[in-house]
Amino acid sequence: MFKSFVSVSFAIAALAVFTGCGQGGKIQTLPNGLRYAKHTDNKGEKAKDGEYMSLHFQMWGTTPEGKDTLLQNTRTIGEPMIVMPNNPALGRIGKGLQEMVKGDSVSFYESIDSLYGQMVPPFLKKGSDIRFDMKILDIMNQQALEAMMKKRQEEQVRKDEEAIKKFLADKGITNAQRTESGLYYTIDKEGTGAQPKKGDEVQTHYTGSIVPTEKKFDSSLDPGRGEPLKFFCGMGQMIPGFDEGVMLMKQGGKATFYLPSALAYGPQSPSPDIPANSILRFEVELVSVKPAPAK
Repeated sequence: MFKSFVSVSFAIAALAVFTGCGQGGKIQTLPNGLRYAKHTDNKGEKAKDGEYMSLHFQMWGTTPEGKDTLLQNTRTIGEPMIVMPNNPALGRIGKGLQEMVKGDSVSFYESIDSLYGQMVPPFLKKGSDIRFDMKILDIMNQQALEAMMKKRQEEQVRKDEEAIKKFLADKGITNAQRTESGLYYTIDKEGTGAQPKKGDEVQTHYTGSIVPTEKKFDSSLDPGRGEPLKFFCGMGQMIPGFDEGVMLMKQGGKATFYLPSALAYGPQSPSPDIPANSILRFEVELVSVKPAPAK
């Protein structure tokens, strides 16, 4: 529930796509030593410096028993990955992508030891390869990328709004209010204490679940925990919808928040229990409010 940040290094640990790559194609070697097998023979322009690629990928490893195992798959997220091929964080794979054109399917092979060093996971075979199966969907400049992202975000906002309204209607919840940002909330118990402001330190108990499945993903009330969550309001420590919702409450009160994905984790998946573009519901109790110290 804390605001998550995606490291640039995700590009290596998370690169891969597909549509069925990994089969066929002669393995060749680029001047930088990267091995690859191209499964298509498309014609077109390669990405220029400063341009972006939209791609899907699968990342495959080998178990100690010699079996292929799928490590990551952007198709389960539902959205392709956007990368800048000349980003140094992509390492040798970035150079490989610079040789591809729109529509290409390709497999890149990197030594597991070069990727993980001494930290090879025990479920993967030391000395084996990690294979990145990739499908290049598009190559675009900054302007085209911004237009695509805007369209994607607008569509997600619409879908989330419809899903929240349907969930509330199905549950017979008629007292939910909507803020300008798109947050829906109900005040389940009116508090009698202070209403937190930006910079105030608060303590909250919460239980988070996914809409519409209602599957719980986290709770401060789980056995072995019991301690309220402490944070400073409006300081970017929390996902936006939770931050906003708490500042609508009063100490001692209880409320339920319904966060569209844009106010939660958006297209990120911070854990296996929270898929990308998830709508989140939080049942919250505002335990205490401590005013921000005077400047």
